[in-house]
Amino acid sequence: MENTTTDIANIDWKEVLASVRETTKQMKETGLRMKETDRRMKETDRQQRKTEREIEELSKHVKQLSKMYTSNWRKLIEALAKPACLKLFKDLGIGITQVYQEARKGEFPDGSMEVDVILCNTTVAVVVEVKTTCKVEDVDYFLEQMEHFKTAFHPFANYTVYPAVAAIKYDGDSDKYAFRKGLFVLKSAGKDIFTLKAPKDRKVY
Repeated sequence: MENTTTDIANIDWKEVLASVRETTKQMKETGLRMKETDRRMKETDRQQRKTEREIEELSKHVKQLSKMYTSNWRKLIEALAKPACLKLFKDLGIGITQVYQEARKGEFPDGSMEVDVILCNTTVAVVVEVKTTCKVEDVDYFLEQMEHFKTAFHPFANYTVYPAVAAIKYDGDSDKYAFRKGLFVLKSAGKDIFTLKAPKDRKVY
């Protein structure tokens, strides 16, 4: 067998050293990139956990607002049927004998409408749009819908019908706007208590 030996004298040590240095440099760079990748992954994970916490908090907040809105809306509905509220209309000569508190839906040729509360006797009805927060556009939409009320709710076809709004809060002077439009304006003034503004030129259907 022929022995193979390496001639040390022929080795280019500079090239070997340069190769070692280059390899070492690449290993360091790879190590740095791995550390940076690991840092970014940890940062992404941290951001994801933060986002999940924020989404959870937002979800809780939305649920609380929804619960509060539903609760306030129901309280408004219930308060409208209380004697203290009905007396306000009685003092105006509108003796309420029946109160429909549940949302009622009626159909008319081009669509349908829902009303929140109907206060009535045998000849007069007050249709009340109930809002936790009432805006000007809510008033306009309610008045548009009321144009179809007698068609959508046939039992009231021969009644004198007045529109009214009731809310805990009125945005953008929507209470004044509704009043100028001829609507009765009811404001919540505490538990089971309303104040009532009755316009001289009442909107009537």
